[in-house]
Amino acid sequence: GSVEECFYAMVAALNWAERYQGPVILLSEHSLAERSQDIPKPDLSKVVVENRKVYDGNNGYLRYEAHQLSAMPVPGKPGAYVANGSEHDAVGDTTHRVLHHVNMTERRFSKLKLLEEVDRIENLLKQLRPKFGTYGVLGNHEYYAGQDRGSFFDKAGITLLRDSVVVINNAFSLGGRLDSHYRNRKAIDDLVKKATDSLPLIIIDHRPTELEQVSKTKVDMQLSGHTHNGQLFPINLITRRVYELSWGYKKKRNTHFLVTSGIRLWGPPVRTTGKSEIMVIHITFTGSHQSSVNYAK
Repeated sequence: GSVEECFYAMVAALNWAERYQGPVILLSEHSLAERSQDIPKPDLSKVVVENRKVYDGNNGYLRYEAHQLSAMPVPGKPGAYVANGSEHDAVGDTTHRVLHHVNMTERRFSKLKLLEEVDRIENLLKQLRPKFGTYGVLGNHEYYAGQDRGSFFDKAGITLLRDSVVVINNAFSLGGRLDSHYRNRKAIDDLVKKATDSLPLIIIDHRPTELEQVSKTKVDMQLSGHTHNGQLFPINLITRRVYELSWGYKKKRNTHFLVTSGIRLWGPPVRTTGKSEIMVIHITFTGSHQSSVNYAK
């Protein structure tokens, strides 16, 4: 290695510490550690900063309750910021109860699995090189985990649409909505104002909500997920009652709605209803934005 490489290695170490919320030890050669040397000015365009997940909710936050990385409270703000070097409970207060120790130990070891899984998925997604780019939206789990800045998506080469609209190859407009958990989410009427009237408009919304409102706008198609088609019986029966379209295809007025059960899971790694799927959609636009849709799973 070199002294210059040490600079970028330290940036990577700090990013890993933020991403996985744990200590990172950077080891270097003895000769590098004691060397004094002029190096070229670091190229800051190569530096990607891992943004801290910050909690912005109310008091009563149990940061260490779940076996996943969680947003950090800010000292002086809601969320009970606790810095503790001893064994602690879900809030962060010191405890010597065996059950809390077991839970916290399992939570720490779960980071090792996360370390392998997140990097693997990022690298796989980076290999996708579609002609006109890869786009996505934030969902409820990004909201829960404080990933509103979307650092995972940046590393995976995915452009996030946060209540915004882009034009794809001068052929159609693609809009993405924030999940309804976000208080600053725009109304669908306000979002479609950003779209070019002369082009077809496709909207991505993580959850298949507001079908009635969307169908009254100029949106030609909405793509959603979230439901997992229930994943486990009888939850699929519940999601059918909660959502007008829990899975599959529906046309409402002039808007086509498609909801996929996705390829991943929530909770237990088991499916008893639906299948893991990637939905491939073939769209043909005709005059006045009329369209025909064929899709395969």
